[in-house]
Amino acid sequence: MSHIRRLKKIKKDYQRKNLQNPFFHQRAKGKSCYWSKWFTLGLFLIFIFIIWFFLASPLFKIKNITVRGLTRSPESDIQNIIWQQTSQHRYLLFREGNIILFNKKEAQKQILGNFNFANLKIDKHWPQTLIVVVSERPYAFIFQQGNDFFYASSDAYIIKEKFVEEGDKGKYLILENKNTNNLIDEAGKINLTTNYLNFILDLSLDRKHLVAMSRTQKMQDAVRDYVCQFFFQCNALF
Repeated sequence: MSHIRRLKKIKKDYQRKNLQNPFFHQRAKGKSCYWSKWFTLGLFLIFIFIIWFFLASPLFKIKNITVRGLTRSPESDIQNIIWQQTSQHRYLLFREGNIILFNKKEAQKQILGNFNFANLKIDKHWPQTLIVVVSERPYAFIFQQGNDFFYASSDAYIIKEKFVEEGDKGKYLILENKNTNNLIDEAGKINLTTNYLNFILDLSLDRKHLVAMSRTQKMQDAVRDYVCQFFFQCNALF
């Protein structure tokens, strides 16, 4: 029996065991979920507050509209167009009365639909002011189409913001459309070639000089009639 090996007792190593209290683990996990919910709710509320602050708070509400460069029409005509746009909805829940959401391109489109300015610029001055800068086209002649008279610029644009006064009909050259076709396009431009229009305007200046040089009223009327007849002949050629 001496050959029988004795089995050695192996001691348990309790240091290598991963001993955990199952009840303690459940309590820690439940506490972590509790704080996670509050953290998510806090982030959501902060996000809502930021959206309200920048897009709906009174701090960024448009209160002032300044118009510069306007001489023929009252500033209220431009301001009213912009005020109407500020009441329009943007992104369903908000309005364009907020300076951040205000659409400058749409405002320019609306203004130019009523006024034919040479240039128009809208600037945002934070936090509550819009500044509108316009450049008006100078009068060059009067364009007649049917019974309608329009002031027109040297680049052949109709000036919409003002009706022709009777006294100005003798002051400016009247270029009449004797064709049945409408020569004014949707942008308010007269369908005339640049060379033809420049020729007419230059001839108009010569007419004024000739009339000014005439001493008597009869001579002035004769010169005026002669030049106007020449205009009509030229109009038939183009």
